[in-house]
Amino acid sequence: MNPKTEILPCGHKIIPFIYNGKLNMELTHREQTLCQAALIKMDSERIGHRLEENYSYKSIQLSKMFLYNFVFYKNTIEPMFCSGSQIDGNAIRVFSRYFSFKKYRTDGKNLLDKVDNFDELKYTLKHLDNKLIYWSRDKSPNFFYKLKKGRPDVFNEWYIHPEKLEIIHPDNNQYIFYTGDINLIC
Repeated sequence: MNPKTEILPCGHKIIPFIYNGKLNMELTHREQTLCQAALIKMDSERIGHRLEENYSYKSIQLSKMFLYNFVFYKNTIEPMFCSGSQIDGNAIRVFSRYFSFKKYRTDGKNLLDKVDNFDELKYTLKHLDNKLIYWSRDKSPNFFYKLKKGRPDVFNEWYIHPEKLEIIHPDNNQYIFYTGDINLIC
């Protein structure tokens, strides 16, 4: 069953724009248009970002996403962020091509601040049945240790792999935070 637009517990609206690598046909024309407008906005706001090329329309790789969600502020047309669940063999990489729109970026003082209280992740996990789900970072696993300690309500069953692993394509070595069978990626 295709995921549907919902109001998250935090009060923001989530629209599952992509489902199984394709446009989610359960969406209304208005929902599709909101997401397409958000993609255009992302294309302009990405300029100057450390990974700006990852957020161009050609690089976002929507066809490789199991889900690609847009979260809108409350019941408005203002996109807050978008986040993908990328297919990686038998695993899924969450927070893939995650992009926070300028108005809703946190100041970074509290790394556990999340404008949606991780509701987008919880929504996504409800729609996944993969045996391995992971989140990756290229720089350091320290953020994952802070998440594990600071948000046990969300990440109690998640683990941090002690070394970088090659993910998705050759020479893409990253630290991963995962839940499920790590042998599917090692």
